[in-house]
Amino acid sequence: MGNPVYEQIQARKVNARLRMLQHAQRVSGNVSQTCRFFGVSRSLYYIWKKRFEKKGPDGLRDLKRRPHHIRYRIPPEIVSLILRIREERRYGAVRTSLYLPAALSCLRITDNHSETFSSPPRGTDL
Repeated sequence: MGNPVYEQIQARKVNARLRMLQHAQRVSGNVSQTCRFFGVSRSLYYIWKKRFEKKGPDGLRDLKRRPHHIRYRIPPEIVSLILRIREERRYGAVRTSLYLPAALSCLRITDNHSETFSSPPRGTDL
């Protein structure tokens, strides 16, 4: 899928979590003792147990941490407008924001696309 080191780490985590679930089921029969032995909270144990019951061993892998939906994403039309104004008029973020309908983060957009705008070195005439 990707990085082999990441996959090894995930495999170790899955094995450790699976051992914990098996220990609670087969060896001790007591969730509190198992959690104390493995150094994990009971709520986390039950989260992993539920994920294991739904998805099997793949459910014990770490989940992605990035958000599923970015709430305040600036529309691509606005981004292209900002970049066009920046390219045509060579304005900075403050002056560019005067052309927009709402106060947006022009500075962040121009910083993200800064490699697009390479200014000539000072002292050179074009």
